[in-house]
Amino acid sequence: MQSRIEASLLPPDNSIYSVTQITNHIKKILETELPEFWLRGEISNFRRQGSGHCYFSLKDSGSQITAVLFRGDAVNLNMDIRDGISVIIFGQLTVYPPRGNYQIIVRYLVEDGAGRLQLEFERVKQKLAEAGLFDKDKKKTLPILPGTIGLVTSPTGAAIRDFISILQRSGWRGNIIVFPVRVQGVESVIEIKQALELAQLFDQIELLVLTRGGGSIEDLWSFNDEMIVRSIADSKIPVISAVGHEIDFTLCDFVADYRAETPSAAAAVIADGYFDAVDRLINIADQINQTVIQRFEKIKYQIDLFESTIDKLSPQSRVEQSLLRLDDLSNRLDSAFQICISREREKVQYINSRLAGISIVDRIKLLSRNLDVLKDKMGNNLKLNAQTTNDRFNNVKLRLLQISPEKVLKRGYVIVKDDSNCIVSSRAALKQHDILSNQFYDGLINVKVLD
Repeated sequence: MQSRIEASLLPPDNSIYSVTQITNHIKKILETELPEFWLRGEISNFRRQGSGHCYFSLKDSGSQITAVLFRGDAVNLNMDIRDGISVIIFGQLTVYPPRGNYQIIVRYLVEDGAGRLQLEFERVKQKLAEAGLFDKDKKKTLPILPGTIGLVTSPTGAAIRDFISILQRSGWRGNIIVFPVRVQGVESVIEIKQALELAQLFDQIELLVLTRGGGSIEDLWSFNDEMIVRSIADSKIPVISAVGHEIDFTLCDFVADYRAETPSAAAAVIADGYFDAVDRLINIADQINQTVIQRFEKIKYQIDLFESTIDKLSPQSRVEQSLLRLDDLSNRLDSAFQICISREREKVQYINSRLAGISIVDRIKLLSRNLDVLKDKMGNNLKLNAQTTNDRFNNVKLRLLQISPEKVLKRGYVIVKDDSNCIVSSRAALKQHDILSNQFYDGLINVKVLD
């Protein structure tokens, strides 16, 4: 009777699932309801196959689940996966039909703690990048030679000592205004933000430096805060971010106008700009000095040339040249006259020698004729030479009269003399209240120097 009752309770064959069917049904439900999700747990039973695929269990205090990380996803992870570490994974749930158990296919895995912060870092970075805060065209140019620097940092840390020490050793000249803040912890975010905003009120600050020493990602996390990043982006003063060591990157580095690897590197950048500016100033000073010297030499040459020209054209110089010319002509006239007389003497001597063989009467007659001819000839020569000399003299006299002081004065010039009757040729020789005598062509007039 019982067998018949139990048989009557069985459903039709088409309503009975096979193992494969129910497994596939479960697989479909799980993959539909939980397509992708984040999961936190601790790794155990980790093993890496020769194929490169990784298999492990993810557990917490109450349960565990099997996970698989395929080789293609594993090679993109920059971390050491091992038993006992807490991780956060991103993956999807699936069922492995041959065994009928479910497992997670892991697509991304980070270590919990630092890994969680790294994920938050990437999220905020992407958000701010999409908002354009990291665009290069928004970067401000650093001043070449800042006279006043605002330093936002801890007043007791090593960063401020290193920064100031390097600037002092470089010989940098300027002022540093320190804005003391805490550089880690919850309170540090508000303090750094307020310091950045306060610095904007100082008109003399030409450059802001935000700095601290190295540390873990947790220590540096304040410099990834969105409020601080936006304060740097809003700063009207150029900002250098010098947070941590060379391998450390914060969001402040991406938004700042310049990223220095360390606080010392930030000081070196400023010192290098100071050295470059000093070198350029020295070169400019040398060029200006050379230009001024060359200009003065050119002007001196022109003045000397003008003085020489003026000396040659002055009335006194022209009179002196005319007198010299007159003396030269007179000397040449005397010399010509002496030569002429000498030649005539020679002729007379020659005639006398010829007359020696002639009678006295004939000789007297011949001599008388020769003397008459000689007189006429010498008289004509003397008249001609005298006329020529007289003409030259009159010409020189006329030229001298044309450049005489009287003629010059009639053209509007004035001869200025002081109370000692000396000619005044320069204004620099005068002083206030001096009495001067001005010689015009038609008389004298006295004047008084007013200034």
